[in-house]
Amino acid sequence: MGLFDSFIRKLPREVHAGIAGLQQTVSTGPDELGCFAFDPSAYDPGDNEIRRSIVLAAVLNVAIGGQTVSLELFNKSDGFTIVTLTSTSLTPADCVSSPIIVTASGSPSVAGQLPNSRKLLGFRLSRSGGGTSDYVVCKYAALEVSYS
Repeated sequence: MGLFDSFIRKLPREVHAGIAGLQQTVSTGPDELGCFAFDPSAYDPGDNEIRRSIVLAAVLNVAIGGQTVSLELFNKSDGFTIVTLTSTSLTPADCVSSPIIVTASGSPSVAGQLPNSRKLLGFRLSRSGGGTSDYVVCKYAALEVSYS
């Protein structure tokens, strides 16, 4: 691998901007906001000295105090939540998960981890607190892949 290739692989990269623009819900149960196919193995750096990191990033806020907004990254193929972000901010807040664990190839799918194969994933938005007409907001959500 050349120096240029090594440099490019270390740049942060946005993947699958699943939510771009205003999405909101008053639902206390998960409100599905879309679905996409994602395969982490396609972003394997192919070099043991280069580490791949995948995080969920989102911009979230609530309408009134006392509310919490939750955004789940849900594995629709296997039926479980991979990671959840929450916020109680009244103004748009930049929320980023810890790096998501990617299972080894051929390993069974496990809740809280991202399978290292092509799966259907979805974003689910919900709220707690507030009244039945008090909404919560997601203005952006994406998986971000970076290398170091």
